[in-house]
Amino acid sequence: MMAGKAVALRRRDALRHLLHPRQLTDSMALSKQPSLRNSVLAGAQAAITAAIVLPLVHLSPWPHLIGFASLGALVALFGRFAPAQGRKRIVFLCALWQVLAVLAMSGLAWLGAPVVMQLVLLALSCGVFLFVCTTGGSGAPGALIFVFAAGASMSADLSLEQLVARVSATAAAAALAWAICAATEGLRHLPTAMRPFPAEPQHPLNHRLSAASRSAAGAGIAILASHAFGANHPAWAAMGTLAVMQGAHLHITMSRACSAWPGRSLGPCWPGPFCCKSPRSGP
Repeated sequence: MMAGKAVALRRRDALRHLLHPRQLTDSMALSKQPSLRNSVLAGAQAAITAAIVLPLVHLSPWPHLIGFASLGALVALFGRFAPAQGRKRIVFLCALWQVLAVLAMSGLAWLGAPVVMQLVLLALSCGVFLFVCTTGGSGAPGALIFVFAAGASMSADLSLEQLVARVSATAAAAALAWAICAATEGLRHLPTAMRPFPAEPQHPLNHRLSAASRSAAGAGIAILASHAFGANHPAWAAMGTLAVMQGAHLHITMSRACSAWPGRSLGPCWPGPFCCKSPRSGP
């Protein structure tokens, strides 16, 4: 009985926190960049990769693979605030996850899986990649890029040659992105004791599994509902759901929900300092 009352009380506190006027104003505020140089550098590295690989693919005998080459270039966006020598590892791992996302969904299409099964895999990938990102500390943009790659790889019919070509284009662009990031590592600001960069603390395993399960379930509901209503691109429903639910704390989740649907909150919170607390909690 007491446990039930405590849960109800926490939910009421969370609701008051969500409806607090400060939430709406915070949703419209822009945070100061921890390092504008690192953010600009990450974008430039991705742009340079794309500027090299996309014209080559366009002029090659396989111009239809330009989208998958673009997906490989996006791995340069990860790890911008990593410590010294840490970014090479992060970008390398993200390249592997990006290639795996394309391989898994394309492989399912090659095996002749129906659209519904591919949508289920897409929902599961939301949870899997969220868990991977929160465990490996890859930082922004998080799991969304990998889910985007999986969604872009959905296909009604695919040959083995097409599967190999997709994976090869993604892997080649990702490898180039890693090389460009490694070559320009000296231009990046590194965190110091006087200027620490943001770093998400490593949450307990059960918290990460819970967050991943919620994201997969939420994305699955959104995807299948979109498909049932005849949406042409239900994969976008997965990305919209994940973009909101991958927020580590309640106030972040609320801000992302407000950015997409003003005045509404989607998804439960991750256990943290703002989860199930009163509106006065936090800074």
